Amino acid sequence: MSEVLVLVEHADGEVKKVTYELLTAARQLGEPSAVVVGAPGTAAKLREALASYGAAKAFVLSYTEAMREELKGTGVTAAALCPGPVYTGFLEAEGISDAESEKALPKFLWQHADAVAKIAVDGMASGKGVIVPGLANRVATVINHLTPRRLLLPMVARNHPGLKKP
Repeated sequence: MSEVLVLVEHADGEVKKVTYELLTAARQLGEPSAVVVGAPGTAAKLREALASYGAAKAFVLSYTEAMREELKGTGVTAAALCPGPVYTGFLEAEGISDAESEKALPKFLWQHADAVAKIAVDGMASGKGVIVPGLANRVATVINHLTPRRLLLPMVARNHPGLKKP
């Protein structure tokens, strides 16, 4: 694989447009290429309603999985990056300190951006379609999928630092 094009954040619902542009560039490389699409995190419209936040994440995952299937045989592949909480500085830019963030999500779940980027590149190189860095985040993902929404959503709304009322 000669190039990895990484889409980390999505501006105002433009994920399809930006992804299309990245796929066009990847195809023009003329060699095997990859596009990693990161499910939106806290940086994009941090204070949006919980419904929009969760829906955007679900859309990006579903969209990337479908795109991966459609790209078979083209020399280009795609993967969804679901990194969990990452130290990026985005939260501080939104006025949320690391200490406040770690109250909402345990410190052991948090990862550094450089480690997540390496895991994403390694995951693409090994052919993964969904990349969830870190054992703790993979376990949390399974628990999230198994927990009934009627129990999970109130807990997320209560603890997410970007959803707390000022």
